[in-house]
Amino acid sequence: MFSKILKTLRKEKGFTQKELAANLSLASVEFESIDVVTISRWERGVTAPTKAKAIRILRCITTDVRQYLKHISDEDESKAFELFLNQVYELPVQSSTLAYIGNALVGADEFITHDHLLSAANDSVSQKLRAYHTNHRPERLELLNQDLFRYQEDERMLAYRFLGGQDKNVSLGHSIALLFDKNMVQSGTFREGFNINYRKVSRYVSYKEFSLYIVSAYFLSSDVFRYFWGLLTCELAKRANIEEVYVEVRSAAAAEYLISLGFNIVLTQNEVEIGGIKVGRRCYEKCLLKIDTSKLLSHQDSIALVRRFLT
Repeated sequence: MFSKILKTLRKEKGFTQKELAANLSLASVEFESIDVVTISRWERGVTAPTKAKAIRILRCITTDVRQYLKHISDEDESKAFELFLNQVYELPVQSSTLAYIGNALVGADEFITHDHLLSAANDSVSQKLRAYHTNHRPERLELLNQDLFRYQEDERMLAYRFLGGQDKNVSLGHSIALLFDKNMVQSGTFREGFNINYRKVSRYVSYKEFSLYIVSAYFLSSDVFRYFWGLLTCELAKRANIEEVYVEVRSAAAAEYLISLGFNIVLTQNEVEIGGIKVGRRCYEKCLLKIDTSKLLSHQDSIALVRRFLT
C-alpha cells in the first residue's frame, strides 16, 4: 500500500521521481541519501521503508496519512494496552471526580461519542472543568483563565468532551491538548519546567510543523480512554504535520505503557520515596513524556484503533 500511495501522491504533486527525491532531501536530513533508484524501488514494491519511516516520508508530501494506516495489514491491540487499561480503570472512581462529571457511572456497553469541548464562550462545561481542576489539577487552573473557546475556534487546541450516547448532559470525560510551533517547543521558550506559557499557543496551518501538548484529560472508564486514544491517533494521522506529542503523567502504569509505545521521559518532578514513576534508581511524582508521531502512529495499537475508528 505504501508503494501505491507514494506514487499517487507524487503524481498529484506533479513530481517526477527525481523531483520527489530532491524534495525529500530538502525536507529532512534523514532523507538526504534518497535517490531516484530508491523512489523507483519503493513505487514498484521491491523494497519498503519501516512503517515509522514511511509515515515520515509521506508527511513530507501530505498532511493526511490515514489511508496508509487504514490499509496496513491487520494488527490487534497489544496485551500491554489491555494490561494498562485494567491497571488504571479497575480502580474505584473517586466521588469528587464523579461530582465533576455530574452523572452516575455509565455502563460499559454505553454508546460513546464526542463533541467540541465548548459549544459557546459561556458554556456550563467551564464550571465543571474548574471544579475538576480545583480538586485534581490545581496547577492547571491558570489554563481556565485563557479564552479556551477562542483557542478552540482558532484551532489552537484539540479539545473534546466525551458523551454517553447523544445526550450532551451525560459527560464521560474531557481532553485538552494545546498546539505549539515545533521550533518553539524545541527551543524551550513555551515553558519553564512544567509551567506552560498558554499564550504561546499556535494556530494550526497545513504548512508548518507543530507539537501537541496534552495538558488536561480525564476519562471515566477504559472504554472512554480507548475511544479518546482512537480519536487522538486519527486526528494526528489527519494532521501529520503535528510531529510531536507531549503528555504529563502521574501514574506508573501510564508511564510504563507510554514508554512501550516509544515515548521518552524528558522531564521529572518531585522525587518520592514511596510509589511514583521509576526512572533509573529513583522515583518521581510526575513525568513529562515525548514521542515523534511517526513512531506513535506506526505502533500496532494505533493502527488497530485508527482502523476501528475509520470503519
